[in-house]
Amino acid sequence: MKAMKSSMRFKFILPLVMIVAAPLAKLSALPIPGPRFPHEIRTVPHWQVWLPEQVDKKPVLKKGAARPVYPPEMLMKKEAGSATIAFLVTKKGEVEGAKVVKQTGRAFGKAALAAVEQWHYKPAKKNGAVVDCQVVIPIDFTIQGNGSGASNSPAGSDDASDDSK
Repeated sequence: MKAMKSSMRFKFILPLVMIVAAPLAKLSALPIPGPRFPHEIRTVPHWQVWLPEQVDKKPVLKKGAARPVYPPEMLMKKEAGSATIAFLVTKKGEVEGAKVVKQTGRAFGKAALAAVEQWHYKPAKKNGAVVDCQVVIPIDFTIQGNGSGASNSPAGSDDASDDSK
């Protein structure tokens, strides 16, 4: 008799579980809104972050910015490489949430990231107001005739002018 009661309980509970689980399974199949691009940084709400092509004045790297150091192990091997870094330039001109999104070698990614995290910018402007701006830059490491070099193309380098005040 007891075996029959436990089996009846199971038959009663199973349909209830199915009734509750079925709608949940449908909810989990719905697409979740993702970032605008894979390396989007979410330190600031995405609707308050502008891309360089959406602002009136792009962020400008201040004069005297740290250059990436060529990784010694790659220099000894005479290997060239690159790394692409994504980060947010805040309203204060600080680099926030920097991360490597592409690299030809881990050493190149680490060296590029270390340099970018030290950079300071003149912030971007939209309609005259200072705004946060998402930046993605490639940094190339090449071996030159008498040594090594790392070149970058940051959003509006300010090395030629004296606007670092």
